Amino acid sequence: MSIKDQIGTLNATAVNMGLTNIVADAPRFGATKSLGFNGVDEYIDIGTTAALQELFDGFHPFSISLWVKRANSGTQLTLLENIDLGPTYRGFQFVISNSTLSATVRDRPSLVMFNDLTGGNFFETRDDVPLTVADGWAHILVTYDGTGGLGVKYYRNSVANAVQVPANGLTLSASQANNINIARRGSTNSNFFGGWLMHLGVWDRVLVQDEVSAVYNAGMPSNPALLDSLPNLIHFNPLGNGDVPPLARDCLGTAVENTDGNMVNMDVTNVTTDVPLPFENSTALSFNSIDQWVDLGTGYNSLMDGTKPFSANFVMNYGGQSDSPILLSNRDSVTGIPGFQIFSSIGAGVEAIRVSLVHDNTVGDQILVKGSTLFSSAPQPVRQTVTVTYDGSGIAAGLKLYINGAAETMVTEIDALLPGPIITNAPLNIGRRKDQGQFFFGGLMDSLSIYDAELTPGQASELYNGNVVLDPRLSSPAAALVGWWPMGEGDTAPVLRDRVGGNDGVMINMNATNFVPETP
Repeated sequence: MSIKDQIGTLNATAVNMGLTNIVADAPRFGATKSLGFNGVDEYIDIGTTAALQELFDGFHPFSISLWVKRANSGTQLTLLENIDLGPTYRGFQFVISNSTLSATVRDRPSLVMFNDLTGGNFFETRDDVPLTVADGWAHILVTYDGTGGLGVKYYRNSVANAVQVPANGLTLSASQANNINIARRGSTNSNFFGGWLMHLGVWDRVLVQDEVSAVYNAGMPSNPALLDSLPNLIHFNPLGNGDVPPLARDCLGTAVENTDGNMVNMDVTNVTTDVPLPFENSTALSFNSIDQWVDLGTGYNSLMDGTKPFSANFVMNYGGQSDSPILLSNRDSVTGIPGFQIFSSIGAGVEAIRVSLVHDNTVGDQILVKGSTLFSSAPQPVRQTVTVTYDGSGIAAGLKLYINGAAETMVTEIDALLPGPIITNAPLNIGRRKDQGQFFFGGLMDSLSIYDAELTPGQASELYNGNVVLDPRLSSPAAALVGWWPMGEGDTAPVLRDRVGGNDGVMINMNATNFVPETP
């Protein structure tokens, strides 16, 4: 039996093994399950743990990450806490609290550390952005540097928010030996959270912006223990993924201190499939070959200037035409028409895909290559994955083309690009070139991704993925991924969302009817 190397070419042979050795392993803790809470009497008791109790004493740095979807209202909805019974309320609480601003009641995440409420020995902070039932799933991450209320930061879906600090008087330890609870205030058996929670992570340090973004993972919940760049994770509870009630597992606790939780008044019915929307490729974008294209803006022009390595990957079903359709281009309308372009010259009935980088085509200052796979001018019912890579060298040999993960035999047609960056102010377009009212693409396009690196042959094969469109954020070149447009999944016409770089596209002469079922 052969075991395939998914990145390179070093396939292995399994000795004295067969298909019976391929078994279901532990869950990956992706966006598959969450825990639902009724807001009345359901909660998780994770017991007493010296590591967490010391961490939450008000003088140690930490970070807490949690996916939240509210279903109920209330003055305080508990997320995580261990506070004592009044009047001092010693301990900490991470809650969704109400606060009154300009006579408007607004719900917001709040972190409070108490030593003595009656004596003013506590600090209280609030996220400045409301979190309502209507918001649906949201990723909340709070960091604390150990210096008091001014040392707290809140992030919502990886974006840093302003912080309110109504009180900042903690001078004595807030450490408390009470059990730590998820979804209720234990000392008063109240303030139950109603809704769904997943992926509770605790670090014993402050995460910075890049790390917060890595945990958020562009809206795709993942196991933070797999992020090698994020050390000091001391507690991770998937909350639903892999849990067998009444046990809510801490997947890291045995390495520091076991903090498995007990699900109180809960059973298997609390393990739900209500999760943040993962990427499931079901739609593509249809182009009419007459007047439709997508404007992706100029955000990636500096990357595609001929002096830097980059790659582009997309899926297409060619729709049948004979006028050299443009697949991807940011060539400008100024003299010499500078820019980058992927196109197919079908004029003779069959032709290969061409790729060019141009300073000035009027004097031949460009590189132009073409692949070897021939495409017919007739409609093609089977989709093709096209990958273009460039090493930044400025020579034709630096451009490579892959069709369905296989390297093309490249033909160099022009190799005369002069040194220096290509300057273009034209937007990157899918389906047409800025300066021409012709050569529009006809057919289906899907899942365009752009990388700030030259992808390897193994990575091109991985993105093809056996003709199954994958989420590039979960692929091996994800670290180099700078832009990704799924084209239909979660989009609302006429906007195509860039799920990685924020350079949203605009559909021109197109509407929701251009989102069509994906063709295999």
